[in-house]
Parts: sequence; C-alpha cells; structure tokens
Amino acid sequence: MDIDSVQQEKAYAQFRQDTRLDELRPDADLHLSNPAEYARLREHVAAHHYYLGTERQSDVGYAEAVESWYDSVYRPLVDAIEAQGLRRQFPGMTAADLYLRVSEYQWLVREAAQDAIGDDEARDEATDRMADIYTQRVVRRVIRTLRGANWIDTMIRDKEYAAFLEKTGLLNMRPEAQVLASLPGKYEKILHHIDVHHYYLGLEQQRDVVYGEAVASWYDNVYLPTVRDVREQNLLADFPGRTETDAYIWLVEHRAALEAAPG
Repeated sequence: MDIDSVQQEKAYAQFRQDTRLDELRPDADLHLSNPAEYARLREHVAAHHYYLGTERQSDVGYAEAVESWYDSVYRPLVDAIEAQGLRRQFPGMTAADLYLRVSEYQWLVREAAQDAIGDDEARDEATDRMADIYTQRVVRRVIRTLRGANWIDTMIRDKEYAAFLEKTGLLNMRPEAQVLASLPGKYEKILHHIDVHHYYLGLEQQRDVVYGEAVASWYDNVYLPTVRDVREQNLLADFPGRTETDAYIWLVEHRAALEAAPG
C-alpha cells in the first residue's frame, strides 16, 4: 500500500471507531476517496442525532442515532444511487462519495424550493451553488447528471411527506386527507402554517390546545376551505402537473397581495 492508501484506511478506521459502525453495522462499507470528508459524514450523523431527539422529544443515545442514520438515511439513498446506475456512470467514486454529493444536492434543492416557483428553478439554483463549491471535473459531471434526475425530487417529496404525516398524525384524524405537494421543500411551509394556526387557536380559545387538535382544526378550517375555492374556480386548469396543495400554498403565501389588488 502507498502512503495515500494508508492514510485513507487510517481515516476510515477512525471514522468507524468514532461512530461505532464497526460494531453496529460491521458489514457497512463507507469508504471515501478523500479522507478529509469523513468529518462531513460525522456531521451528517450528528445532525440526524439532533433531529431524532427533537422529533421524539426525548434523549436519544448516540448508538441508536448512528443505527437510525445508517438504516433510514444513508442506506436508502445509496440503494437509490445504485438503482439509478450512478455507480456505473462514475466508477471512480465510491458509494459514500456519491451519497455526500447527492445528499448535498438534495439539501440545496430543498432550500431553493422554499422560494422557487418551479422545480426547474430550484434545480438550477442548486446546480449553480454546487458548481461554485466544486471544481473537480468528475463532481461537475455528477452535478450535471443530478440536474436532470427527476427521481431526486420524487425522493425528497416522499421523505418530506412521510415526515409530515408522522409529525402531524393527519391521516389518523382525517383518513381521507390528501395533502400532496408536487414540489420539494413545501411541507416545511405547511408545518409553519399549522404552527401559526396552533398559536392563534390557543389565543382565541384562551387555553392550551394540543397539537393534534390544532392540526385537525387547520385542515378543517383553513386547508379544506381554500381547496374548495381552488376546485370551484378550476384554478389548476392553467397549471398542469400541479396539485391542490400547491395551489393552497401559493394562495396562502400571496393572500395579502391578492386581497390588496384592485377589483
């Protein structure tokens, strides 16, 4: 082995020891081409540990967080990368290399989609930001490939929708509910709407309102009336590919401007 290989294996062994993946998932292969990037993988684990505790509103052990990250974040994304043939397109990159690039691109798309009008706009912004960060030719090829990958958006939306349903419990209270956004990054906006409704509902009723009650009230008194207006006015006729939830978000975000418009 040359000195670079020795350094790579040493950094990898340290990462496995620090995360205890050598014990928790002994068959896992998370080799990176650049040893310096193991710090980024540690950051991913740490971020997952934090959000897991926030979601559960309890202390989560580090080992449990590592297992959860590997099983529910890393492995599903690597499986998708394999299924889409990225490993064959970029044989010089490891699965963990591609995981970092794809997960970073997903995050940038999600951030851009918060304010973007369409998915193309969000992809363009994410692609430009990654191109500013990376100068390596192979990474730029990955970026161009991801720019045209619709499965990225689908994966983001599916994960966000699952997280939205888990947090709100909406389908347990309203099994017929269909809150389906076509763009990534939109469920965070809906959760914010629910939080605002929760706050004002408590003020209006002068009592502590449990979160589930606020979710049901938001759906019955805010979301559904807006969606009924969308249906009655046939607003989606001019926006093929968009959903009632997309229209709801747009109307809520622009309500003040619409109400102030003449006529």
